[in-house]
Amino acid sequence: MSEVLAAIQDTGNSGEITVKLPFKVNKAGQIECVPQITAKKPRREMGTGVYFLNDEAQLTRRDPNQQDWLDDMEARRDRAAE
Repeated sequence: MSEVLAAIQDTGNSGEITVKLPFKVNKAGQIECVPQITAKKPRREMGTGVYFLNDEAQLTRRDPNQQDWLDDMEARRDRAAE
């Protein structure tokens, strides 16, 4: 139970503990009960990734249509140094 509660605290999502008590009569006329306990821990939600396709049809995290500002700053430094 503590694992489920810790996962609820960690993720902020819902969890569940189910207790089933199935009863049956055995051959001697006695009643038997074997408890069944299941736990459903909440899962952490996966984040969304944003990607772009480059000219070679490969995934990249950088937008190939957007100018890289670091390259622009380097070009300015080169011009200033001349």
